[in-house]
Amino acid sequence: MSNLTEEEISAVQQSLMRLQQSYANFTEEFYQRLFRAAPEMRALFPEDMTEQARKLSVTLLSVISHLRNPAAVMHPLLALATRHVDYGAAQEDFDVVRVCLLGTIQELTPDGLSETELTGWDKALHSVQALMIDHAYPVAS
Repeated sequence: MSNLTEEEISAVQQSLMRLQQSYANFTEEFYQRLFRAAPEMRALFPEDMTEQARKLSVTLLSVISHLRNPAAVMHPLLALATRHVDYGAAQEDFDVVRVCLLGTIQELTPDGLSETELTGWDKALHSVQALMIDHAYPVAS
């Protein structure tokens, strides 16, 4: 997450404040988008998505609020990566999740995302994805 510029960090955090205006629909829209894109992933999730939606919201808010201090969220993200492997998530699933998250953010943020916001979100989500994949699926040496 250190690959974001200060301008991008500020832009992402400001867009998150706008996104929170429509946040009630965010997790529902995200999971609908995810399961349309990868229906096989539905089996990895509980029937009642209430707690899952809460966890996604908390994680996303935490990551974005700590863009200037990524070490603060490092341990929780690494633990999350390990749990995803235990749940049966494949490495390629992380791409689908990232794309669906970005699409949902872009769609639900009031007034859309500026180019700087979009770039910042993309970099932040790529960074989280890379961190989690590197931890959960280490390359055999």
